[in-house]
Amino acid sequence: MRRLLPWLVAAYAQEKPYYEVVFAVLTVPQHRPHRDAIRNGYGQPGGFRTKLWFVVSEKDPGFAGAGFVEERSQRDELLVCDTAPGFDHIIGKVSCAVRRAVQLYDFDLFFKTDDDATLCIAQLVKDLRAACLLYTSPSPRDRTRSR
Repeated sequence: MRRLLPWLVAAYAQEKPYYEVVFAVLTVPQHRPHRDAIRNGYGQPGGFRTKLWFVVSEKDPGFAGAGFVEERSQRDELLVCDTAPGFDHIIGKVSCAVRRAVQLYDFDLFFKTDDDATLCIAQLVKDLRAACLLYTSPSPRDRTRSR
C-alpha cells in the first residue's frame, strides 16, 4: 500500500465542503474582462456543485495594480500562488491550485482551463458525470453521499 503525503492525510481528516468539480482557470491580472465574462456568463451554473477559481501568480506583471488589488479585496474566487509568471511556469500554478483544492474541499474532479477558453460548464459537468459512471464502479462513498 502506498504511503500518502502527510498534507494529503491531514487534509482528509477534516470535514470539508463538497463540490463535484473544482475549476481552476489560469489567468493574469490584466485579463479582468475575461474573468468577468466567465463570472457573468458560464461560471456558476445552477444545479451543479462546482467551485470556480481564477489562479494568478503574485509575481505576474500588474499584480500590484490598483484595479487588481480592488478585485482581490472584493472576490473570494481569486487564488494567488507564489509561482513564477509566464507560460513556462504553468505547472506551478496548477500544482498550487490542486494543493489548495485538496486542503479545502472534498471533490470528485479537478479541471484546469485558461481564461481565454469558452466552456459550457453545465454541459461539461453532465458529460463528466456520465464518463464517471461509464468508467468507474460506484464506491461505497459514492452510494452514501447525498448530492
